[in-house]
Amino acid sequence: VGDYSGLVHKVAEIVSAVRSDEAMVAKLGEVAKKVAAYYAANDSTKAAELIAILQSGVAKSPSLL
Repeated sequence: VGDYSGLVHKVAEIVSAVRSDEAMVAKLGEVAKKVAAYYAANDSTKAAELIAILQSGVAKSPSLL
Protein backbone atom coordinates (compact mmCIF):
# COMPACT_ATOMS: atom_id res chain seq x y z
CA VAL A 1 0.00 0.00 0.00
CA GLY A 2 1.26 3.45 -0.84
CA ASP A 3 3.04 2.65 -4.11
CA TYR A 4 0.62 4.62 -6.27
CA SER A 5 3.04 5.02 -9.15
CA GLY A 6 3.55 1.26 -9.26
CA LEU A 7 -0.19 0.74 -9.10
CA VAL A 8 -0.80 3.06 -12.05
CA HIS A 9 1.80 1.24 -14.12
CA LYS A 10 0.31 -2.13 -13.19
CA VAL A 11 -3.21 -1.01 -14.13
CA ALA A 12 -1.95 0.29 -17.48
CA GLU A 13 -0.19 -3.03 -18.04
CA ILE A 14 -3.36 -4.96 -17.27
CA VAL A 15 -5.51 -2.78 -19.53
CA SER A 16 -3.13 -3.20 -22.43
CA ALA A 17 -2.92 -6.96 -21.82
CA VAL A 18 -6.65 -7.57 -21.69
CA ARG A 19 -8.77 -5.95 -24.32
CA SER A 20 -11.93 -8.08 -24.20
CA ASP A 21 -14.69 -7.92 -21.59
CA GLU A 22 -14.18 -11.59 -20.72
CA ALA A 23 -10.47 -11.12 -20.12
CA MET A 24 -11.07 -8.03 -17.99
CA VAL A 25 -13.68 -9.81 -15.88
CA ALA A 26 -11.29 -12.73 -15.40
CA LYS A 27 -8.51 -10.36 -14.27
CA LEU A 28 -10.86 -8.51 -11.90
CA GLY A 29 -11.98 -11.89 -10.54
CA GLU A 30 -8.36 -12.69 -9.67
CA VAL A 31 -8.04 -9.36 -7.90
CA ALA A 32 -11.33 -9.91 -6.03
CA LYS A 33 -10.09 -13.28 -4.78
CA LYS A 34 -6.87 -11.71 -3.50
CA VAL A 35 -8.80 -8.94 -1.75
CA ALA A 36 -11.17 -11.50 -0.20
CA ALA A 37 -8.24 -13.61 1.00
CA TYR A 38 -6.60 -10.54 2.53
CA TYR A 39 -9.80 -9.57 4.33
CA ALA A 40 -10.31 -13.13 5.55
CA ALA A 41 -6.83 -13.09 7.06
CA ASN A 42 -6.71 -9.49 8.31
CA ASP A 43 -10.09 -7.77 8.61
CA SER A 44 -13.04 -9.80 9.86
CA THR A 45 -15.44 -6.85 9.45
CA LYS A 46 -14.67 -6.45 5.75
CA ALA A 47 -14.74 -10.24 5.32
CA ALA A 48 -18.23 -10.34 6.85
CA GLU A 49 -19.35 -7.55 4.50
CA LEU A 50 -18.11 -9.52 1.49
CA ILE A 51 -19.85 -12.67 2.70
CA ALA A 52 -23.12 -10.78 3.13
CA ILE A 53 -22.84 -9.30 -0.37
CA LEU A 54 -22.10 -12.67 -1.92
CA GLN A 55 -24.93 -14.36 -0.05
CA SER A 56 -27.44 -11.70 -1.07
CA GLY A 57 -26.21 -11.57 -4.66
CA VAL A 58 -26.46 -7.77 -4.64
CA ALA A 59 -23.75 -5.23 -3.87
CA LYS A 60 -25.32 -2.92 -1.29
CA SER A 61 -22.30 -0.69 -0.77
CA PRO A 62 -20.31 0.78 -3.66
CA SER A 63 -17.24 1.35 -1.48
CA LEU A 64 -16.11 -1.91 0.05
CA LEU A 65 -12.47 -0.97 0.28
